[in-house]
Amino acid sequence: MIAAGVNVKALSTYMGHANISITLDRYGHLMPGNEQQAAGLLDDYLSTSLRAV
Repeated sequence: MIAAGVNVKALSTYMGHANISITLDRYGHLMPGNEQQAAGLLDDYLSTSLRAV
């Protein structure tokens, strides 16, 4: 499910975990590259926001 891009909250619910931190503690290591993706998304958002000002 992680490799397919399923949202972590949805995965947590599907797995029956009491909270999302359990899911992230158990499976977070299977989400490589998310730091780069997050940085790219933030860069895109800030670029768009700054142009609007």
